[in-house]
Amino acid sequence: MREKLFIIGFLILSLSTYSQSSKIKFGLKGGMNLFNFRIEQPKEYLKTEINSKFNVGFFAGIFVNYNFNNKIRVQIEPNFQKKQTEISISRKIGILYTDQDYDIKKIFSEYSFESPLIVRLALNKKVSLEGGFNFVYIFKERENGNIENENYFESFERSRNINEFETGLIIGGLYNISNNIGLNLRYNYSLNQKDEEFLNKRIINIGIEYQI
Repeated sequence: MREKLFIIGFLILSLSTYSQSSKIKFGLKGGMNLFNFRIEQPKEYLKTEINSKFNVGFFAGIFVNYNFNNKIRVQIEPNFQKKQTEISISRKIGILYTDQDYDIKKIFSEYSFESPLIVRLALNKKVSLEGGFNFVYIFKERENGNIENENYFESFERSRNINEFETGLIIGGLYNISNNIGLNLRYNYSLNQKDEEFLNKRIINIGIEYQI
């Protein structure tokens, strides 16, 4: 155990020493996200729209950036994210041998590895603007909730492993609290097609960056 801690400490110290003498900087990043989506089914006989409510998740990872000059830097941020949102819909479902209207309420969670690639422009020593792309690998989805009407109630929980890739656009900004710590606010917008449905995702990330 002591040997592992010594190795981790040595690596962090080495990265810190290297980053101080280089245009390449390393750091840790984490925080919370707010996630919702809109589903549009384009088929005429299924044409409908589902909007979910923002819910709170989290993310954690690292970042590496390259400073071209005092104004412009490019940054990549490999990270893990858990995003979740609340969905409430009413549908006609065949339960108890009849087709009836039921209210469905559920929490939908998405687990992914993501790698944003962004360009930052420093307006001054404290504030920077950013924009770029997000590359996402989704490996798991999970949902839990209930189905109910006046005469029926059922709770459910299910998850599935998936293998999906998607991309998104990023805009945001960074506020430097100190030379090593910054607050990052970011909006991620993605539009993808899944099972013949258009899936419009909106994610707000509120994070803290610590430069080693």
